[in-house]
Amino acid sequence: MKNLHGLHGSRFFLIFQMLLTAIFFCIFWCVSWNSACSAFLAGVACAAPNAFFAQQFFQRNGAQQAQRIVARFYQGEAVKILVSAGLFAVFFAWHGLVPGVFFGVYMTLLFTHVFAPLFFGLSSNKTKVFFAQRNSD
Repeated sequence: MKNLHGLHGSRFFLIFQMLLTAIFFCIFWCVSWNSACSAFLAGVACAAPNAFFAQQFFQRNGAQQAQRIVARFYQGEAVKILVSAGLFAVFFAWHGLVPGVFFGVYMTLLFTHVFAPLFFGLSSNKTKVFFAQRNSD
């Protein structure tokens, strides 16, 4: 059974990242076409591994053992890092890439993970209670 709440939240999060990518594309299009392409490719390099991870991690829900959930999480993160590295290699093989724009947009999009609780329906009170329970263990 799929975890629809997780898939729904991750879908909105990815839409948010791609919307920011489109905004950066338009901003850097005013500078140059290579800068705009660099901003777009940075968005792809950030969002594509996240989409893969979300699909893998939220694929199943239910009475799974905690060890299996943790193992899936680490497996998803490992594949996400490999996909990111592969995309970096492919994109940097393209000689028109503007590294400053690429890394600036990529780092900005990575920072959007701070807003992830908003997309998964976690209010600040629920988040505080969760972390308070975890720290008391």
